[in-house]
Amino acid sequence: MRFITILCVVSFMTLMVTSGCGPRREFKQIRYPNGQLSEQYYVVKDKQGNSLRDGKYLMWYENGQKKAETTFKAEKPEGLYTAWYDNGRKMEEGTYKDGVPEGPVTMWYENGQKKLEGTFKGGKEDGHFTYYQEDGQKKMDLMYKDGQIVK
Repeated sequence: MRFITILCVVSFMTLMVTSGCGPRREFKQIRYPNGQLSEQYYVVKDKQGNSLRDGKYLMWYENGQKKAETTFKAEKPEGLYTAWYDNGRKMEEGTYKDGVPEGPVTMWYENGQKKLEGTFKGGKEDGHFTYYQEDGQKKMDLMYKDGQIVK
């Protein structure tokens, strides 16, 4: 009996997805005047009919180099966020939860040297942050708690 119930639930969910009864995702692309892709993402409509980014979100520079990649869930960033300079070097990498920074973050200068390392909790700096000079030498270490410097 349990198997039949599970089979019915799976069949119903499959039917909803394939028949369009679930949230309908619309694919969007934005291009630069030269035709180069600028942004690519999916949107869903909320109950008020507003379009919300939902799913993988990609951005490019006009030269075709990838600019940023992340995932949105109902217009809020969720999961890994990565951004690059137009020369292809990584600019920033961190994670988001419910639309706010959460967890480790690393930023780099355009020359590839590390700029800072730290951790966010609930959208605020929390814990040890190390800042670097553009030549890669350590500049300073700071401790944060709830977005405030404590040491």
